[in-house]
Amino acid sequence: MSLEITILGADGSPEHVLPVGVNTHHQFVECVRGKPNSMLARMEDYYGDAQFNVEELSTVKAEIDTLLDERPSDEKLLTFLTAFKEIVDLARSLNQPIEVLAD
Repeated sequence: MSLEITILGADGSPEHVLPVGVNTHHQFVECVRGKPNSMLARMEDYYGDAQFNVEELSTVKAEIDTLLDERPSDEKLLTFLTAFKEIVDLARSLNQPIEVLAD
């Protein structure tokens, strides 16, 4: 089982998918916990779904940028954050929300 950050297609199935492994998720959550009122905290539950509406995506991107600015030492976390930022940019360009789905 993995968590997936997705952009859904017109038929409701995942069209763009970023899988998140449990270890990377744990490190991500540890980084987010130190940020008060973070939208990214919605992803704390590895086994729960979350959503980021189109109107929230610029804030989500800014929060990811803040985490990247802290220069995570773990290569997998750094790769994940970079890919997450890319999928946020794609969602913004498509004017689509991001769905975080427990698979």
